[in-house]
Amino acid sequence: MALPVSEESVQHEAAHDAAISGSDEGDTPSSPSPTEPRARTPNAIVKEYLLERVPEFRRLDSLREEGWQRPEGDAHFARQRHTADTSNQNGKTAWGFYKRMLSIAQELHDSTGALQIRHTASDPAILDMCAAPGGFLEVAMNQNPGACAVAFSLPESVGGHKLLMPRRSDVMCNFLDVTMLAADMGVGTGMAKAPEPDDTPKTAPTEQGKGQKHKLFGEVIPDNHPDADYFIRERQLQVSQKFDLVFCDGQVLRTHEEHRATYREKREATRLTLTQLALGLEHLRPGGTMVVLLHKVEAWDTVMLLRTFDRFTTGSTRTGRGVRTFKPRAGHKTRSSFYLVAMGVRSDSPEAHRAIARWKNLWRVATFGTDEEWTTAKYGDSSNEENVENLLEEFGDKLVALGRSVWKIQAQALKKAPFMQDAWATARPREFSG
Repeated sequence: MALPVSEESVQHEAAHDAAISGSDEGDTPSSPSPTEPRARTPNAIVKEYLLERVPEFRRLDSLREEGWQRPEGDAHFARQRHTADTSNQNGKTAWGFYKRMLSIAQELHDSTGALQIRHTASDPAILDMCAAPGGFLEVAMNQNPGACAVAFSLPESVGGHKLLMPRRSDVMCNFLDVTMLAADMGVGTGMAKAPEPDDTPKTAPTEQGKGQKHKLFGEVIPDNHPDADYFIRERQLQVSQKFDLVFCDGQVLRTHEEHRATYREKREATRLTLTQLALGLEHLRPGGTMVVLLHKVEAWDTVMLLRTFDRFTTGSTRTGRGVRTFKPRAGHKTRSSFYLVAMGVRSDSPEAHRAIARWKNLWRVATFGTDEEWTTAKYGDSSNEENVENLLEEFGDKLVALGRSVWKIQAQALKKAPFMQDAWATARPREFSG
């Protein structure tokens, strides 16, 4: 059964957990041959490291194990998924979702101060990569009088959430699929011609443009690509366009599935996360703030992303800047989701530029590459046992500090969850100790 701490009211958490540089759901590296010793996976190494050192993580892990045995958990989260999938058809549910996001955004700001633009800027600006229903953007705009905003949101007609924040002249919202921002993601700046995909779209392409090559700044997208007619071939964000605060909190929606080409399914969580990260960081003013929705602090891909941001974010105890994590109590307490809050990001640093280039390259391979090319690009050498242990030696203490409160809040919520009450009452004390 699915863990009761797995996907939330949006979805595909398991895929999203691995969306930065690892696998999507159901997509793993090649298995060793029967004669080869089975290497420990990166996730297993990180888990072992944390179990040995962090009582909050041990407690959460024990509760998760109990959750595996609780069919009530499956039923609970199945109901939540159904509610999320039908929220646009139910006005009360949609407004409830919107108000919950308002509460979470306000709680995040009260805890971190991240939504107020602090460094001086003559034209303060906010970028929201996946805005609907609009709770985070509304709170941020209220915190920054005089700011303007650019927002993107998946259209309702293809399964996107309804945008419920009040319309305002200082917010420009573009309704589109951000994973299709080919020009913004650098297609035509030296990428080799894409190989021929062996897949077809679930919905027929439009007649317009058939039989033509689609050029992006001199590059050619093959006509036989399933999405040849759907890529957005003009920049939506100009090179010089910069923002002080960037939200990257979009997730793959089940309600969008029927509108996506089938080749995208195993890679979609990756494509969405990479698009948000690459464009968000590329268009962030030096010293600005990024707020990124992630899952499972302990997942290997999340660990690498936290370490990546830590390398180009200036930390300061006095100002509260640096890389932080935030786990809301206003909602989603039982789930593994949390927010990375990076304040004082050196977006003009060589480390940031390298991260942007890597994320854009991974998006290109996820969008145009073969399965073999995708596997090679994802895994590389970063996931071998020696590299995982070296990273933990370098970054382990910071990882524990970042994860401790997230694990504690989730464990407390799981203990009190209705579907866990019987498990808690009958469990042996040692199973929940620590």
